[in-house]
Amino acid sequence: MLSTELSAYVHSLLDKSLSWLRGSYNGAESSFVIGATALHIAYLYKDYWPVMGGIESHVRTLAEGVVARGHRVSVVVCQPAAQSCLPHETINGVDVYRVPRHIDVASSPFSWQLASIVRQLNHDLVHLQMPWPGGDVALAWAPIPYVVTYQSDVVRQQRLLALYAPLL
Repeated sequence: MLSTELSAYVHSLLDKSLSWLRGSYNGAESSFVIGATALHIAYLYKDYWPVMGGIESHVRTLAEGVVARGHRVSVVVCQPAAQSCLPHETINGVDVYRVPRHIDVASSPFSWQLASIVRQLNHDLVHLQMPWPGGDVALAWAPIPYVVTYQSDVVRQQRLLALYAPLL
């Protein structure tokens, strides 16, 4: 049954993406129908609200929309640079987990604790926002089903792209 639920979720993302590419996407979230079992979906990216940005806003919209459909949602991110946020809080029904930033490389934070918390939370599915090398590394150590949304190209860090390209 779980594979049917995951498939429905992934298909809803694909439907939304195809609608957008065709120019017929109207901004509404795609719906996905599942059985009586609620999924536990994790969104994985480097930042989340109160950090403001396009991808951060997108993840917040997705996470809150999925919660509104009756699913359990966690967002796992790094602690914002130069800010002090709670390591765990619930925002509009979304459980937000912030792990320490241990290093930043070319605007990309890495945390040694990221893979560990992703494994501990026991999600049904992880939705990674790319490019984010820290998230790629974490998923390599956390054998959990995942989907990826590729948000943007690596433009400014061309030298580092040679190292990162095999993960893309």
